Amino acid sequence: MMSFAAGPAPMAAFGGVGLAPDIPGGHHTGQHYFDGNETRPAADREQELMARLPNLVRSAKVAKGWAWMLSSFESRAIFSREALAKLPVLRRRDLALMQAGKPPFGGLVPEPVSAFKRIFAAAGTYDPEGAGYDTWRAARALFAAGIRKGDLVVNCLSYHLAPSGFIVDSGCRALGCPVIPAGPAEFQEELDARVEIIAHLEPVAYAGTAELAVRLIERAEAAGRPLSSLRVAFVPEGETEPAARGALNARGIAVFEAMTTPELGVIAFETEAHDGFVLNEGLVAEIVRPGTGTPATPFEQGELVVTSFDPHHPLIRLATGQLTTERPGISSCGRTNLRLSGWQGAATPRG
Repeated sequence: MMSFAAGPAPMAAFGGVGLAPDIPGGHHTGQHYFDGNETRPAADREQELMARLPNLVRSAKVAKGWAWMLSSFESRAIFSREALAKLPVLRRRDLALMQAGKPPFGGLVPEPVSAFKRIFAAAGTYDPEGAGYDTWRAARALFAAGIRKGDLVVNCLSYHLAPSGFIVDSGCRALGCPVIPAGPAEFQEELDARVEIIAHLEPVAYAGTAELAVRLIERAEAAGRPLSSLRVAFVPEGETEPAARGALNARGIAVFEAMTTPELGVIAFETEAHDGFVLNEGLVAEIVRPGTGTPATPFEQGELVVTSFDPHHPLIRLATGQLTTERPGISSCGRTNLRLSGWQGAATPRG
C-alpha cells in the first residue's frame, strides 16, 4: 500500500502558486510551479482521486471490454485504494490479445477511431492519442525541467508509429514552445544535419536520449561549432548513464528524465531537486508484487500499476511491466505528490 506521510510543508505560495527556490540545474531560476495542484496537501489530492474512482469505473463500462472485465464490481463501491486493488490488472499482453480479438482497441475505448488525433502502434499494442489538450501530460514535466513559453525545443524523439515524439511535441505546444521536429539520428549525415540545425536555430532545450545529445555535442565540438544555446536535456526514454549525464552537465546542460509509457504518456518526472521522480497529477499509482495485483508493502520494490482518468481512453490498473520503488516523504522542491525511484528493471513474477 502507498504511504501518504505529511512530510515537510510545501514552499510558500505566491499569488496562489508555489514559488520554488533558486536551485541550480534548470534553465530558469526562481521558477514557479506549473499550478497549485503540485503543492496541495497530499491528503487532499488522495481524497479527490478516490472520489473520482466510481465515476471512472462507471464511464469505462460504456466500453464493452471494460464492462466485461469489471462485470463483478459495482462502480459505486470503488472509492478507495483497498477497493481499487480488488480490480483486475490490465497487462500489455492481455491488451494485445483483446485488441487482436476485437479491433481496434479491444473494446476498452468508448470512443470511435474518428474521435482521436492519431493512432500509434508501439510495444505490440495500438494506442490512440486524444484530441484534447496535452493528453500525454507532458507539459507539467517540461515545465519542471525549466522549459517556458517561447523556448525553442529540438525534439530528437521518433515521430514514426511510436508516440514518443508527439508526447514531447504536445507538451511543448501546451506550454507555447516552438518545436524543431528533428527526430532521431544514427548515421553521420543525420548527425551533421541536426548539428547544423541546432547551431543555426539555437534552441534552448533538447528532447531525446542523453546518448544522442552527447554524440551531437561532441560532433559539433569536433567541427568547431559548440552547441552553446542548449541548457536543458529532457530525456523521456531510457535511463541516462552517469557518464552521459556528467558530460552534459559539464557543458552547462541540465538533464531531466521522465518515466513514460506509450499508453499513458508521462507518468512521473524529475524536478530541479533531482531527488526522485514526482508522480504526475491526475494519476493513481500502485506498486504491486510482480505478476500479481497485490499491493506491495510501503517502500518495497514492485511493479508500477497506474490508473488514469481520461474519459476518452480510460486505463484502470494498467501494469507497466516495470519495477520501481516508492521514496519516503516529499521532494525538496516542494511538490507533494508521490515520489518514485525511476525504472528499476523489468517486472517478473517472484517464486
